[in-house]
Amino acid sequence: MTRAYIVGAISAIERAGASDRDVGEGASEETIQRAEEMLRLRFPPSYRAFLMAFGYGGTPEAYVYGICDSFDLTEPAAPNVVGINIEERRAGHPDHVLLIENRGPAGYYALDFSTCDQSGETAVIEWVPGADPRATQPRVADDFGQFLLERVAAAHAGKAPAAA
Repeated sequence: MTRAYIVGAISAIERAGASDRDVGEGASEETIQRAEEMLRLRFPPSYRAFLMAFGYGGTPEAYVYGICDSFDLTEPAAPNVVGINIEERRAGHPDHVLLIENRGPAGYYALDFSTCDQSGETAVIEWVPGADPRATQPRVADDFGQFLLERVAAAHAGKAPAAA
């Protein structure tokens, strides 16, 4: 089902009008591999598909961190998923949680690599900086594809996604 989710999410973003989306031009396999090496993890297949299609972005209400070939991956500024997470790790952020979307005062949405399944997919969780990394965090989606499709659909409906 993950493939259907990510295909649906990418299609929904592509169908959004130019004023309703802000996306990159996609990242090359080489850039994705370099980002994975820098973060010492392997991105889930659905997140890799998003990175290849857009690199970063989405809609104003559902804006996902990512990478593109022109980024300085060490720069800790949105939407650079590598630089932001490396900077957060220096401040004590756990390695198994990858921040992918800023929720403002509510924290972040994040990929939880401690939940990696046989296909390489990870759950998406709500993460608040300073949270106990051993504590179970609220699960938003079973994988990134489901999360992105629900975020884009919720953005168009004007509401936030429900916890999984």
